Amino acid sequence: FVLALGLGLDVTFVDCLVLFPPVLLVTTLPISIAGWGVREGAMVAAFGLVGVPAEGALVLSILFGLLSIAISLPGGVIWLMSQDRKEKIVIPEEESAAEAGVGGN
Repeated sequence: FVLALGLGLDVTFVDCLVLFPPVLLVTTLPISIAGWGVREGAMVAAFGLVGVPAEGALVLSILFGLLSIAISLPGGVIWLMSQDRKEKIVIPEEESAAEAGVGGN
């Protein structure tokens, strides 16, 4: 909602409260990388219903995606650098061919 206001879009808080959940639900469909493209199309269609121009809805969607990435990056960096993550990685020992049942009868 705050992003929409910052862009000068004529939407209410209720509009955003009603339109964002279906857009985010469509974004979770496994047909694109991280929902990019799908979210933009859904956002243009949904916000078009309340009179937002396609350009404004597209910019809102892109900013929302970039903001989501920016918010999650610090957590990803912390996770990558944590020793706890490295200690939990289990490398299975290779089975011999006889144990695996490969080969003769």
